[in-house]
Order: sequence, then C-alpha cells, then structure tokens
Amino acid sequence: MLPVMAATKPLLRLALEGEGLSPADVPIRNLVELLSAAVGALEAVATEAGFAAPVMQLTAVRKGSAAYDFSSISDTAPEAMRNFHEAIRTRGAHVGVSTRRALARLYDASKIGALRVEMHVPGVRSKPLRMAPPIADQPLAFEHTIELQARVMGMFVSRDGGVMVRLRPIAGGPSMDLVADEDVATAATHLFNRTARAVYTEVVGVSEHGTLHSLEPWESADLLDVLRGVRDELAADGVFIDAGAWLEELEQQ
Repeated sequence: MLPVMAATKPLLRLALEGEGLSPADVPIRNLVELLSAAVGALEAVATEAGFAAPVMQLTAVRKGSAAYDFSSISDTAPEAMRNFHEAIRTRGAHVGVSTRRALARLYDASKIGALRVEMHVPGVRSKPLRMAPPIADQPLAFEHTIELQARVMGMFVSRDGGVMVRLRPIAGGPSMDLVADEDVATAATHLFNRTARAVYTEVVGVSEHGTLHSLEPWESADLLDVLRGVRDELAADGVFIDAGAWLEELEQQ
C-alpha cells in the first residue's frame, strides 16, 4: 500500500475535490484510470510539442482532497508541464485532435470529484486550475454528389418548414429524405410512384439530410436499341462489325 507521505514541492499535483474526500474514498479502478489518463494526456501534449515525454513518478498521496503528487527528473519535464497546464487552461483549444481526446479522457476519469491541477515549476508562477471539459471535436465535413435511380415515394414538410422528397433507391437500401427547392418539388409531384434519375449532394459530418438538385423521369432503354446505337456510332467512325464472323471466331477459341 502506498504510504501517505510528508509534504514536498511536487512538479505536478492532481487533486479530486469533494467535501470530506480522502484517498480511501477513491476506488482502485478509478484511481488507476485517473493516473493512466493523466500520464497519457501529458505524453500526448509533449509529443505534439515535439519533445520526449517525461517519466513521471508518483511521490506522495495527500489527504483532504485526495491529491496525488508527481515528480520527474527528466529534462523535458518543466516544458511538458507548462504545455500541459496551458492545454488544460485553454480546454485544448490550441492542440490537435488526438491530444484533445487525451485531455477528454482525463476529464472523464475524474468520476469521484472535480479535478484540480496544480503545477510547480521553478521560475514559473501558475494558478491551480479546475479542469473543465475540453472543447468538443468538430467533425470533418466533406461534400460529394451522387446520382442514382430511385422511386419517388412522396413529399412532406419538415419541422423547419422546408420541403422534403422521399426516395427509395432501386438498387436497394433504406428510403432517404432529401431537401428540395420549389422546382425540384414540383417535378417530384409529377413523378410520384415512378422511377426517376436523382442527383443530390451530401455534406457528410454537417447536415443530416442531403440536397436534391434534380429529378428526371428514368426511361428504360431497350437493349437492342442500345446495341443498334453502338453499331451506328462505330459505323460512323468507319468500324464495321460482321456479327456472324465474330460469333464464328468465338466458337473456334
């Protein structure tokens, strides 16, 4: 069992705040999760800053607010602490996504009470910080346009007053509701329960519904008509196909 040690001046102190809270009130599993998350966040901050993460040692456990003192003899420890303290102060506003997620893991690990972070670095004055949740990650958004064959199932008005067109892809899959302007909505009324060629745009990570740009009747072409069209295009380019000779050649292979 780790003894409660005498007061020292730590490089870093993490304290769980709560009335009458003591180290004995913190379950082992929660403590392990908290310490692991703290080391992970410190390493993420140091790595992003471009220097080696310091090796931290737990040197004291303090009563009162279940405080845990860390020290390190690594040369990079002071700089890592300054970056770590700043990342917590700004809620991860100026760090990358992976570092911000490491900070979020540390925040989530403080299940017993609010987490207070204190830094003691020679020559640097800093105030204790009560950790706030890091800024939420902004999802990456990208836009792409899709063309598909679908059956027009109907229209309805959304909660914000916009017109939505419901399509069911012929290739299978769930129906989709797409935002439509007045012209496209009018076209949809004439294509109800018919197969149409739809072109729509999705902005993945931002909007829930795509935007329907065009809706036209889908005319199924006869296979022979398509083959005749290909033959005529080839003939226009001076290429003539003898179908009988072609079949005979295939049979001989």
